[in-house]
Amino acid sequence: MVGASTVYETEPQAGAVGQDDFLNACLAVETELEPEALLVACKDVELELGRDPEAPPHAARPIDVDLLLIDGVIRRSERLTVPHAALLERRFVLEPLLELDPPGRERLEQALRQVADQRVTPFGSL
Repeated sequence: MVGASTVYETEPQAGAVGQDDFLNACLAVETELEPEALLVACKDVELELGRDPEAPPHAARPIDVDLLLIDGVIRRSERLTVPHAALLERRFVLEPLLELDPPGRERLEQALRQVADQRVTPFGSL
């Protein structure tokens, strides 16, 4: 692991509205894995931590691991979209991601200003 953001308590968005608040954080890692293999590794972590792969989208879950950015990579496939398709719409992603000094910072900061009304509160550290 190269870096970890603050943990944020956030209000549910989209289809998750009505659920309890979430805890969100971002990690920066270095890996030799190709994007699809990294996604498989992330999904394996979810399974190990109790996520039900058959649950409907936006269902309550113990963990959700997403690939947000991969430096220099743009990928659009049936299973993987990098940068993440909803990256610019979610304050709960942008706040912690910006702590890690990602590429494209100016664009991310501009997007953050557009979603400032979404509730995101610092919670603690990993």
